Amino acid sequence: MKIQIKITSSLLLLLLFPLWGFSQALVQTLQHPLSARGWSMGGASTAAVLDGSGLRYNPAITSRITDQWQGNLSSFVLDIMGGSAYTKVSLKGSTSLAAILSYMDYGLFTARDSDGQKTGEFNVQDISAGFNLSRALTEKTSLGISLSTFHAEMTRYSTNAVLLGIGALYYNPVSTFSLGIAYQNVPLHFSAFAGDTEKIEATLRIGISKDLAHLPLTLCVDLYRAYAGEYIARLGGEFHVIDHLFLRFGSSTRRFQIRSQQTFRNFLAASSAGIGFMHQNWMLDLAFIGLGDAGMISSVSISQRF
Repeated sequence: MKIQIKITSSLLLLLLFPLWGFSQALVQTLQHPLSARGWSMGGASTAAVLDGSGLRYNPAITSRITDQWQGNLSSFVLDIMGGSAYTKVSLKGSTSLAAILSYMDYGLFTARDSDGQKTGEFNVQDISAGFNLSRALTEKTSLGISLSTFHAEMTRYSTNAVLLGIGALYYNPVSTFSLGIAYQNVPLHFSAFAGDTEKIEATLRIGISKDLAHLPLTLCVDLYRAYAGEYIARLGGEFHVIDHLFLRFGSSTRRFQIRSQQTFRNFLAASSAGIGFMHQNWMLDLAFIGLGDAGMISSVSISQRF
């Protein structure tokens, strides 16, 4: 049983690690973008203020977006499925609250003993729930705090965590420039599959966003420290084609670690594209993320502004 579990964990990590460079394999749900817009823009959402795609990365964004709800469904390779939902409401004064729920289902796996004999089947999944609390200090600055729980199950093994995050955001509505900084996934409590051999490290993120002056394009850039001291940069863009149509793209410095010269499919690895449609208070977003020869991730989101 232990041998099969170890192999399965490594396989899942290798499949999903090349694009996003997660800090830990255990908390992948907490590293995924919340929306198809976030996926299509390469996950560069630490300073994004147009929707809730950055709520997971920077809780200070909560007080800068309109009241809304959103549901998301993402399809990964090997029938791995994930989803998320959030709702954001304004409280008294300049305070806002957002509730976030996410899950990942890695599917059903065969369990074998040390002799390779089948002993049954088991499911691997994880779920996270939490909230953001944010307050606008001035017209341009806001602070936020997040608290989330994480639970993962792998046959008879499980892991649990309680994580804290803090963030700050500067946004100038005239120049449309925004700067976000956040310190996320600080473990207040953590019980791992294998005890002290597994750790969760907090992640420092810095992001900027700006509407270009002479082009209908919003650019977002994120920088953060990943696992083993590696620094990752993410770039995303959104073209405002017409009032209710948006085209998006994204990429990451992780692409330079993939042998992208071999095929056109590999050339697009760690890159993403998407489209968004808006009708009155409703928004539909689609995203596609290349994983080279491993396949792709697809994501769809629907949201409504109150």
